[in-house]
Amino acid sequence: MGKYESLINAYESWDLDSLCNEAYYVSCALRDDVARKCRDVRDPLTAALMIGAYFMDADGMSDGDEDELYRRLFKGAPMSESGFYWLRDYRQYNWEPWVISYLRSCNSYELENALRFGIIVCAADGFVKDSERARILRWA
Repeated sequence: MGKYESLINAYESWDLDSLCNEAYYVSCALRDDVARKCRDVRDPLTAALMIGAYFMDADGMSDGDEDELYRRLFKGAPMSESGFYWLRDYRQYNWEPWVISYLRSCNSYELENALRFGIIVCAADGFVKDSERARILRWA
């Protein structure tokens, strides 16, 4: 079993509170990676959250706890919108080409942050669906 398959299995066993805590730290690291790497991105945090939306979109929907994870990710911040909101904007503003380009250009450290965040988002509902797993492992 590979590194990312093991991470998927581990995160699937975590409760939502633990995943939210982990998602906060990983998304902040991802935000910092985007800020360093993509100087043309005005809001690195939005870009980081769209990377999570890319993985969430693998099954075509934002499930209940994926939705809740985004809602709770930055509690008290103006980003109290749910995963549904982020997935809608991901599609509406066509973030997929940017995310794919970003993932292709990542070094191993940056890619690990992106994949960990994607796994956490997808595991929020208790399991990573086959379509989500395939999208994650495509980049591993």
